[in-house]
Amino acid sequence: MGWFHMKSKTSVWSILGVFGTWLGAMAIVWVLHMENDWNSRKEAMDIIKQVDDDLNELRDNLEKYFPELFSGEAFEPLSSDDAENLFFSCTQGYEQDQNSGRVFQCEARKTATKLLNHFEDLTISYMYKLGNREMLEEAWSHELARHFMHFENFVKTVRHERKAPKMWISIDKAIAEMGGNS
Repeated sequence: MGWFHMKSKTSVWSILGVFGTWLGAMAIVWVLHMENDWNSRKEAMDIIKQVDDDLNELRDNLEKYFPELFSGEAFEPLSSDDAENLFFSCTQGYEQDQNSGRVFQCEARKTATKLLNHFEDLTISYMYKLGNREMLEEAWSHELARHFMHFENFVKTVRHERKAPKMWISIDKAIAEMGGNS
């Protein structure tokens, strides 16, 4: 009886040891998961802040050249003629046809291009899951879709003229994945 009794105690301690090890491993997994979630949210906040800061630098020029973006009312995207005039606004010797659309200064093109480049940085972060996707989507999906729709014909013109069909393609993909016009 003594030997069996001793073996039972050893078995109990072994079982408790295994259970304790398993419990410790689960606690480590939980802590790592929570830390990863925290880091993901922090990274999203850093990305959101950086895009905010970048766009604040462009805000005056965006309001100057594209006031319709800030009117608070529904607006039409740039027409194909406007998009072409915008694209060629920095080209020496190109005369914009005042009868076929708006006339743009070269700075307007640079502003539109910078805006799209900043949104490309944001959408690449979103597509490659750098930062919490829900936070990025909540912070930017509406503005991203709105601005991209406004410049859609400009994007098509740039892709065509530069023979770069994938230029700013991450924005297309992210908007589709976010659900369009959130």
